[in-house]
Amino acid sequence: MTATESLYSVVCTDTDPSVNWQCQVLLRSWKRVEQPGEFVRLVAVPDGGPVPDHVHARVVTTHAPSVHPATGDRYPPYNRLFSLLEWLRTERPVGTVLILDPDMVFRAPVRRRTVVGTAVMQRWLDFTPASAPARLVAEAIGSDPDDLPAVTWPGLVHTTDLERILPRWIELTAALRQSIGIWESDMYGLVGALAADGLGLVTEAIGAWMNWPAELVAGAPIIHYCQTVEAHDGRPLWSKRDYRPWEPIGVDPAEARLDYCRDLLAILTDVVGQKAGDPRRAT
Repeated sequence: MTATESLYSVVCTDTDPSVNWQCQVLLRSWKRVEQPGEFVRLVAVPDGGPVPDHVHARVVTTHAPSVHPATGDRYPPYNRLFSLLEWLRTERPVGTVLILDPDMVFRAPVRRRTVVGTAVMQRWLDFTPASAPARLVAEAIGSDPDDLPAVTWPGLVHTTDLERILPRWIELTAALRQSIGIWESDMYGLVGALAADGLGLVTEAIGAWMNWPAELVAGAPIIHYCQTVEAHDGRPLWSKRDYRPWEPIGVDPAEARLDYCRDLLAILTDVVGQKAGDPRRAT
């Protein structure tokens, strides 16, 4: 890695308005923790449409589809994979890509960078080698399921490595969608692509996925609110699916069972308050 290499926090979406508030929350939290590098939002607009605008992020439009051009399969995560590949091949960025989802927030900065040949990934706590998708991916790359790396994003991958593994990532994702059609096909596709490539992997607690054990992801700088936040007694407390953007959170963060969930709700409360005070601030 040279002094000129950058750190890119990258999130990929289409133009669906439902993800705009999530991207704004993510960006506000990125700004709040003074995350180094550049925030890049890749927006797939294969058929045109309104493009979101952000003050502190660079919005890059791509032609990436949500429908696989060969199989006809409609699967929104395709736009992430095709957008990343188009961006890498068009702009030729050099440095570390921090792969994010819209429904993530920063609670601390990620300052680490990678070098060519090694990626730093979050351990996938729910990964099961005996599962059907893991077996199918292993068969496709001629591997043993037990040898597949149990990793997922958020993760840090050098641009050189990411461009190289993306075609296989897309191929394996499409094969899983055709065979068993599960939503997590892109997650298993990444596992297979990493294993087939032989890229060196370091696992760290980068992202706390909702309701994972606190002792395993307590220090994670990123929180992924993909599932419902639970209260101390296990009842549902807050969910992105029921939340109306920019309204008060409506719950006390102290009610959350896990510490990082309490942090999430506090960050959301703070961000919503900022938005109410100045709609353009840090968006």
